[in-house]
Amino acid sequence: MFFYDLKKLKAHYILLDQKDIQAGFKKKHADYREAKEVLNIIADHQHSPAEFKELVEDMVGKAGAPGLWYSNGMFRLKTGLFKQQIGFRKLIETVRSNLDKSPQYIYQMAKDITKGIKGVGPNFIGEIMMTYAPDKLANINQNLITVLRKEGGADIKAYSSSYNGTNYEEYNAIINVISRVVWCFFVKG
Repeated sequence: MFFYDLKKLKAHYILLDQKDIQAGFKKKHADYREAKEVLNIIADHQHSPAEFKELVEDMVGKAGAPGLWYSNGMFRLKTGLFKQQIGFRKLIETVRSNLDKSPQYIYQMAKDITKGIKGVGPNFIGEIMMTYAPDKLANINQNLITVLRKEGGADIKAYSSSYNGTNYEEYNAIINVISRVVWCFFVKG
């Protein structure tokens, strides 16, 4: 089932600067590859508070410096995370060690862990999941949900904070179908 008028989507895509799009893809690919290295460093070792703060800021950004991740709002929530290294490491390790499981299982496990980590919610879960398995796990954020609901007519929950594993699996399936269609019809020709 498609949620977009593909003719309109292709017409819009053709108007975009293809060199900018390709440069953006290359930059994001490099940033997420580096983000994976940073996540592994966080997960594999206990760090001093200053080291952990620096690693988190590498991911979400700090004043005057963008982070490796692209979700909005994470920058504002980072200070609550600085004192929760153990829980955050557990979250990363849970996602990383369960990549062979279903998106539903991974998301639900991650969501259960974040209940005990102040300021860490679906945006952090989505970024971690996408960093480790971009071809399998979609980032989840309010912008995408809104577009899918309002423009695409998708019958999905309106707020990522209310998603459970089953809701995420449905959302993830929609994103994967759209991304395959876009890649096949628009990018490849």
